[in-house]
Amino acid sequence: MQETITEKIPNGKNSSEKISINHTLETEIDRINEDAMKACNTDVNLAKQLIQKARTLAIENNYKKGLARNYYISGYLNIRISKYEESKKDTDEALSIYQNIGDKIGVGHCYNNYGGVYLYKSDFKKSLEFYQKSLSVSEDFKDKKGISTAANNVGNIYLQLGESYKALEYYLRSLNLKIEFNDPNGMGNTYSNIGTVHLKLSNFNIAIDNYKKALDLMEQSKDNYVIGNVLMNLGVAHSKMGDHAKALDFYKKCLAIRQNMQDTHGMALVLNNVGVSLYETKGITEAMKYFRKCLKIQKELSYSYGLAETLDEIAELYFNEKNYEAASENIEKSLKISLENDFKTMLESNYLLISKINFAKRNFEAAYEYLEKYSTIKEELLHDNSEARVRNLQIVYETESEKKLSDFYREKSIELTLLNQRLEEINAQKNDFLGIASHDLRDPIASIYSIARVIKEENIKLSERDIVEYSEGIMNLSDKLLALLKNLLNVNRIESGSYNYNFEDVNLNDVIEEMLRQYIDSANEKNISINFESIGSAMIKVDKYSIEQILSNLISNSIKFTYPGKKVFIRTYQKDNKIVLEVEDEGQGIKESELGKIFEKFARISSKPTGGELSTGLGLSIVKKITEIMKGTVNVTSEVGKGTKFTLEFNKA
Repeated sequence: MQETITEKIPNGKNSSEKISINHTLETEIDRINEDAMKACNTDVNLAKQLIQKARTLAIENNYKKGLARNYYISGYLNIRISKYEESKKDTDEALSIYQNIGDKIGVGHCYNNYGGVYLYKSDFKKSLEFYQKSLSVSEDFKDKKGISTAANNVGNIYLQLGESYKALEYYLRSLNLKIEFNDPNGMGNTYSNIGTVHLKLSNFNIAIDNYKKALDLMEQSKDNYVIGNVLMNLGVAHSKMGDHAKALDFYKKCLAIRQNMQDTHGMALVLNNVGVSLYETKGITEAMKYFRKCLKIQKELSYSYGLAETLDEIAELYFNEKNYEAASENIEKSLKISLENDFKTMLESNYLLISKINFAKRNFEAAYEYLEKYSTIKEELLHDNSEARVRNLQIVYETESEKKLSDFYREKSIELTLLNQRLEEINAQKNDFLGIASHDLRDPIASIYSIARVIKEENIKLSERDIVEYSEGIMNLSDKLLALLKNLLNVNRIESGSYNYNFEDVNLNDVIEEMLRQYIDSANEKNISINFESIGSAMIKVDKYSIEQILSNLISNSIKFTYPGKKVFIRTYQKDNKIVLEVEDEGQGIKESELGKIFEKFARISSKPTGGELSTGLGLSIVKKITEIMKGTVNVTSEVGKGTKFTLEFNKA
C-alpha cells in the first residue's frame, strides 16, 4: 500500500479533506519528478532544480514513493553527466525505499540504473546481470514500458560484446512495444541503436536510414541526449564511407550538445571520432590535438576501456605513418590497461597490432608470438560469449513458468548446439591457421636465418655474385612472408569491420592494367600468357584498395593453378546496369564437390599450385567478403582438366 502524506490540517477539517490534500500534494510531487526526468535529456540544470524541489516536498510530507522515484531520477541524471559514484549512491537510496514499501516495479527500475553505472565502468558482465534482472521484474508485472527499456539496454550490452544479431533481437522487441504504446522518444532511441547494429555490420545505408528515422522522432521530444548519439553515429557512418568532411560536420553538432548537457563521457567519445576523421583530412598532428583532449577526459573519469581503445587507435594511426616507435609506445600503454582489466576484445586488437608492428620492424619471432596470442584470445572470446548465454538462460529460468521453460530450453538447446558446432569450426580454423603459421612462416624464417648465418660466417670467402644471390634469396623468402601475413591480417580487418572503405568512381580497366604490371614476371616465369579484353567503359563505385585486393587474389590464383605454357583470360564488359569482370584460366579446374567450399577461410582443395607456390586458402574468402561489402556478386564455374572462371558483377558508377 502507498503511504499517505501526513500534514497538519486546521481545526474543523475532516479526514476526507485531509486525504484530498494529501493526494493533491503527491500528484504535484509526481508531476515535478516526471518533469525532472524529461529534463535529464534536454536541460541538465533545470533537471537538477526540479529534482531538488521535488525532494524537499517529498521529505517534508513523508511521501516515500515520490522520494524513491526522486532518488532514482537523480541516479539516472548522474549517469548522463558521467558521475557514476553519485549515481550509485542515489540509486542505493531509491532501492532501499522501494524495498521497504514493497514496490517491486520500482526495484526493477533501480536495476536499470545499476546496469548503466556498470556499463560506463566497462564491467559488461555486471551490467548485463542488472539489466536482465530489470527485464525479469518488468515481465513478472507485465510492465510494458519497463520491458521495452530493459530490452533496449540488454541489447546495448550484447552490442558491446560483439553479438550484433542478438542485440538486434532485443532492440526489435523494445521497438515493437514502444510503437504499441506510442513512445516517440523511446522509438527514436531504439532506431538509433538499430542503426548502430547495421553500422557495425558495414550496412552503412541501412544504418543512416535508421538514424534519420530517429532524428525525425527526436524533433517531437527534443531529447538532446539521443539527438547527440544519433549525430555522432551519423558521423561514424559517413567516416566509414570515406566522407570525412560530412562526418566532421555531424561531430561538431554532437560535441556542442554534449558540452551543453555536461556529458563528459559523451564528449570523450566524440573527440576520439573527430581525431580519426581529422587524421584522414589534415594528418596526424591535427588529429592528436583531439586525441589528447579525449585521453584527458577518460583519465579524469577513470574510463579504462575508453583509454585502452583510444590508445590502440592512436597506435594504429602512428603505424600507418610508419612511426613504429610512437606506435609501440601507445600500444604498450593500451595493452597494459587491457591486461589489468581483462578487456578481451581490446586484447584481440592489441595483439594483432603488436604483431603488425613487429612484422614491419622485421622482428619475425615477436610477430609470430603475438599472432598466436591473437588467435588464442579470439577463441576465448567465443567461449566467453557462450558462457554468458548460459548465465542468461539461468536468469530466465528463475522467472519463467514451467511450460514456458520447456519451450524456452528446447529453443536454447538448438542454439547452443549450433554454437558448439561454430566453436568446432573456429577451433578447426585455428588449427589450420597454426598449421599455416608453423609451416609457411617458420620454414621461410628458418631459411632466412640459415642464409644470414652463411653470409656472416663465410663473409670473407663469398664473391660479390654469391652475396647478390643470397640477398635475392632473402628477398624472395621475405616476399612470401609478407604475402602470407598480408592475407591473414586483411581477413581480420574485414571481419572486424575495422577497415574504413573510401567509395569512389574507379575505372576498373585502369586498375586491371596496373595489377597486370605487378604479375607479368610471375606469368613469364611459367610461360603463361595473360589476355585482357575490355568492351567499353568500366566505371564502378568501389573502394580502390579493395578492388586491387580482389584482382590481386584472382590474378595470382589463376597463375598459381595454371600449367606452364597455358593462358589466362581477363575480360570486362557491361551488362544492363552492371559491370562484369571475368577471370578465366586454363588450369587444373576444381572438382564439383569442392566448389561449395572454395570461398571459406583456409579452404583446402585437391588442386595444388603447379609451380610449388604458396597458397594459404584465404585469398578467395577475401574476394567474396569484399565483393559483397561493395554490393557486388561473385560466382565460379569450373571443369576438371579445362580450367576455372570467376565472374564478378558490380554496380555501374
